[in-house]
Amino acid sequence: MKSIFKLITCSVIVLFFSNSSFTQELNRKGIQSFFKDVISNPDSYHNTPSDFSTNKLEILNDLEVYRIDSIDAVRKYAYLIAHKLTKNDTNTLLKQDVVNFLLKGFNDSNSGTCGIVSDLLKDYAKKCYDNKARNKILELLYLPPPYYHELIRLAGYVNPDSTLKSITELLLSGIIKSNEPYWAAKLALARIGDHAAMEFCMKQIKMMEVNDDLVYDYVPDLIYTHQREAFDFLIGLLNSNEKNCESSNAESTEMIVCGYRIMEYLAPVTKDFPLKISDSGDIDTNDYTEALQICRDWFLQHPDYKIINEEY
Repeated sequence: MKSIFKLITCSVIVLFFSNSSFTQELNRKGIQSFFKDVISNPDSYHNTPSDFSTNKLEILNDLEVYRIDSIDAVRKYAYLIAHKLTKNDTNTLLKQDVVNFLLKGFNDSNSGTCGIVSDLLKDYAKKCYDNKARNKILELLYLPPPYYHELIRLAGYVNPDSTLKSITELLLSGIIKSNEPYWAAKLALARIGDHAAMEFCMKQIKMMEVNDDLVYDYVPDLIYTHQREAFDFLIGLLNSNEKNCESSNAESTEMIVCGYRIMEYLAPVTKDFPLKISDSGDIDTNDYTEALQICRDWFLQHPDYKIINEEY
């Protein structure tokens, strides 16, 4: 009886590993087939593979050959697939490997690909940036790539050792001088905690008229700093009843308070925020007027609110 049980157990184990190997091979062949299609039609849109049920590190290694391909589209999809490997995955080591893979995209010859990886990297918590990644970010700061302003913001977020010193040196040397990188550098320094940089940013924004341009272009910048001074300013705008913003309803010409949009910016970065956020990033509510009042009341009752700082 024991012999039969052992035989069955061994058979199950063999079958399990055989199926795992088979599935792994299917995944790898699927990726090969996908890139064959991309190479044949580089200008077409391709749905990236997303079902990765086996060893993702092996798949990431397989992507390396496509990351250095001569065809722009192939390299772009290599980065997109690498990013998809981490979707709904809690493996920090995998995410660290993917982050290091994505950082190589800042050296890509196609500026559009640099822009793509700069956006993808914002999805990773600070713990996903190991020492290798942090050193790479510092190295790239001195070799300005396309989307340099995004790299500077990434440095301010991840904050490797000597980031403040490096960005300050780059500002003084004139390497960071054009408008977009200069503003990004001030924001990055503010994110790190440089009080003078925060004062500079607040001074610039307080001189602006409160309208859609401020809300859509500069409120995200203040959110990025994750600094109390910036958030207190935004909470002041949240409580304003002045109708300075356009309605999201294209058929309506009626102006609305800007607090609705500001509420959505504050939601994901405020600990214990009183309203739920939908998958699309919007406040999950059928009554925005009521939601805004709940939000205003909550901040009034929680002057010691906490800012979530582990995310971009």
